[in-house]
Amino acid sequence: MTCIWKFLIPFDNPGLFELDMPKGAKLLTVQVQNSQPMLWAEVKTIAPPVKRKLVIVGTGTQYHPKSSYKYVATWQEPPYVWHLLDRGE
Repeated sequence: MTCIWKFLIPFDNPGLFELDMPKGAKLLTVQVQNSQPMLWAEVKTIAPPVKRKLVIVGTGTQYHPKSSYKYVATWQEPPYVWHLLDRGE
């Protein structure tokens, strides 16, 4: 079965982090809900869980992109603008 699930983005400190998600999840968007950044993803509910590697960078922040980084979404938390990049499973 396919479903859209919501995942809390741990936002203690922008940078690299991991989320447990079903294998092959399709990352859809990030929005702020109740003052918390959330990631929505389309998942196969029977897929085994894997660690998904993600990174948060702020606008104007330098980082060392790797060829595997894929842009997911941008969201605003004034006065900041953040960007989520996917590093894969």
